[in-house]
Amino acid sequence: MSNEKMRAEFEAWVDAKTTLKPEKDADGFYVDMDVYTWWKVWQAARAQPAEYDTMRLAEMVLSDCGCSTAISDRLQRRVAERIQRHIDGLQPVQPAGEAVAQKPVGEIGAYGPVWFSQKISDLPVGTKVYAAPPAQVPDGWQLVPKEATQSMIDAMPPVEEIGYWAMYEAALAAAPQPKGDKK
Repeated sequence: MSNEKMRAEFEAWVDAKTTLKPEKDADGFYVDMDVYTWWKVWQAARAQPAEYDTMRLAEMVLSDCGCSTAISDRLQRRVAERIQRHIDGLQPVQPAGEAVAQKPVGEIGAYGPVWFSQKISDLPVGTKVYAAPPAQVPDGWQLVPKEATQSMIDAMPPVEEIGYWAMYEAALAAAPQPKGDKK
């Protein structure tokens, strides 16, 4: 089956089975990536050559031969000798030392607004790490547990007797103090 006939059959299938239109660019390739991929699969399923054919390959080889001939004809002996002297004078490249460590700079975390995220890696050898100072509770504030302890609940008298504010103060007074706190 010729390439044109197969392409017409493929485009009829695309029109019938999808909402996409098989539009081509100036080079004859399908503009839509899905259509382009389907075309390659269509060709592979029918064991046909891809878009580039042997004629194009022959043109490329002939073009290369023509360029090589033109270049060699234009090169003069003295130019070739100068190039050879330059090549002879080049120093061999020194081999690089062995890498101490490989540190990746980023990785694709997820598609979206942020594509790269810094990888968590070990600190370099010799890095001094200091502990963070303990949190300081400002004056007028008190550090209390997230959930009320039983001692805090027991210290609160019924709200009807003393009111909400006094009940709150009683619970704060009964709150356990963090270890090392001087209060």
